[in-house]
Amino acid sequence: QHQRHQHRRAQQDPGLPLAELQAALRRCFAIASEDAMCRTVAVQGKWLESAWQALQHQPSLPTLRQAVQMAQAATASPETHPEVWRVLAESHLRLARAEKGSAMLRQLSDGLEAADKVFLVNRDHALGHATRGALLLLRADKEPAARRADAERARAELELAVATDPILQSGYAPLLARARALAQR
Repeated sequence: QHQRHQHRRAQQDPGLPLAELQAALRRCFAIASEDAMCRTVAVQGKWLESAWQALQHQPSLPTLRQAVQMAQAATASPETHPEVWRVLAESHLRLARAEKGSAMLRQLSDGLEAADKVFLVNRDHALGHATRGALLLLRADKEPAARRADAERARAELELAVATDPILQSGYAPLLARARALAQR
């Protein structure tokens, strides 16, 4: 118990940065209430909030569900931007990781659908490929029926992401290694 408390204390409480983010978002929305980028940044704030809740052993599902709803609203913005769709796909991925059973599979399906829309706007979107790869890999881990095919597609997506933007290598190397291992089974 004491060790867990020390570990939590070592993590930095995001309360102040989240408050600063909310203040910045209020200014952003005051200038452009429908701005897609303001909306996607707000969603990413929800990701941070949910991660902190999980570290504190608090329920994060409601926050992740709110992130998905906010990301869906961002896609209704009049401007077309691939990052809006990627943030929706990533929100579904994060929620899928927290869900179980058919709810998780539905999130994966919705996330893959959103990821496909990234490439209608920018077919070379590196983070879009990385997100689609992560969605496919999670489905490969959870769905034995198409494990090898999904793992192979995940491997291809993750390799493309890293080739397009080498900065992604360090963050996605573990997922890529897992996809390669699953694809060879």
